[in-house]
Amino acid sequence: MELEDDAPEYEDMAFLFFHTSVPGYAFADDLNRLYRLALARQDDLVLREYRWPLYRYHDLVSKLTYLVVERPSGSRGAAPHWSEGHKLMVIHGDLADIRAEAIRDDFGAPPQLSPYPTPAEEERLCILESYQQELVPVSRFVPGETTDPRLPKKTAKERAELETLVYDLMDYLNLSRKEF
Repeated sequence: MELEDDAPEYEDMAFLFFHTSVPGYAFADDLNRLYRLALARQDDLVLREYRWPLYRYHDLVSKLTYLVVERPSGSRGAAPHWSEGHKLMVIHGDLADIRAEAIRDDFGAPPQLSPYPTPAEEERLCILESYQQELVPVSRFVPGETTDPRLPKKTAKERAELETLVYDLMDYLNLSRKEF
């Protein structure tokens, strides 16, 4: 499929920030149990002189690919919205937006338990409740989204730094306009 020149570079990707310092391996395990994924540790990304932990899973049934990148310790500076230890989840595929919204909703709303929960439902509830008790916000990121000119200059600058960092990661992974 060829993309038109004016087509958004990341139109089939969704980006979620998880503002938690839970270790990457534990976070990936929780996501695996919550969403029946199989995120596996990959070689670290080496970007801006830091090693960025990376987890990846490709779901053949839903045709979605999931990446989780953790901001490494000591990488302060650019993009303060994405703090050390926080995670970025990239979902790639035709239904990426729908999946990302469902995940964000799960972390934002109190989980509901059926009257006769299965052990898997109880485990899911326990995982989500632990993140909600820690007040772990999950936010969507839309690359290229225009910034409101009424925003303070500092906020606009931080947004631009965050976009640059995400673009650098996507370029490093060769994700722009490509399957991964």
